[in-house]
Amino acid sequence: MLAAERIGAGPALVLLHGFTLDRRTWTRQRPLARWLTLVAPDRRGNGQSTAPPDPPEEPADILALADALGLERFALLGHSQGARVAAHVARAAPGRVSHLLLAGAPHDAVAEDLPRAAMAARVRAGRLDEMRALWRAAPIMAARTRAGRALRDRMIADYAGRDLSALHPPLALDDGLLAGLAAPVTILVGADDTAPRRAAAQRLAAARPGARLIVLHGAGHLAPLEAPRAFNAAVREALADRPAA
Repeated sequence: MLAAERIGAGPALVLLHGFTLDRRTWTRQRPLARWLTLVAPDRRGNGQSTAPPDPPEEPADILALADALGLERFALLGHSQGARVAAHVARAAPGRVSHLLLAGAPHDAVAEDLPRAAMAARVRAGRLDEMRALWRAAPIMAARTRAGRALRDRMIADYAGRDLSALHPPLALDDGLLAGLAAPVTILVGADDTAPRRAAAQRLAAARPGARLIVLHGAGHLAPLEAPRAFNAAVREALADRPAA
C-alpha cells in the first residue's frame, strides 16, 4: 500500500519525493493547491507506505494511484531520485502525462554524490543513528534556512533505510529516455546544488529538444524545502507551457 495525500482543486500535479525523504518534502508547496490538485505519495520503502522497496514497480504504483484517484491526465514533478520514477511514468503513459518536471535530478552519465554504500552498511549493522548523521552531514542534504533544516531533520529522523536493502538497481535516467518523451520537460536545479547535480541538469536539458532549464538562485538541492517561493513560481511557470496533445 502507498500512503498519499491529496489536496486542492484544478489540474492534477503528482509529486514524487527523493531518496530518504517522504511526502513531507512538499509541505511548502501546499500554496500551489490554490490552483492545482496536489497528490503526494510516500514512495515504496519510505514514509508511511507499506509497499516493499522495488524500483521497477514504482512507475506502475504511480499509475495505479492515479487510477484510484480518477486522474486521467496529470503533470508529474520528481525531486532527486523521484525524478527517475517520474520519467519512467511519462514514458509508460505518454497520453496521460501533461508535463514532466525534474528537480535536482541525477543522470546516469554523471557520478552520484550519495554515500549510499556507507549508509547501507550502517543499516545492516543496526547503527541507524550513525546512518542518519552521515546523511544529514552530506553536502547534498545541506539546507540553509531554519525551516528547511527543521523539515529535513524530521524526515531523516523517521527514515529507517528500508530502501537501502532493495535488490534492484535504480531506474535509469539518461539521454535516450528523455529524448523519447512526449510531454513538455522542465529541468529545475538550485544554483547552489552540488556540482554533480548541476552537471546532470545541463545534461538532461540538452538531451531533450525544447526542454526548459530553470536555475533557482539562492537554493541548493533541497530547493522545495528551503526556497519555496522561487520553487513554486518555477512550477507554475513550467505548467503554463502548452501541454502535450
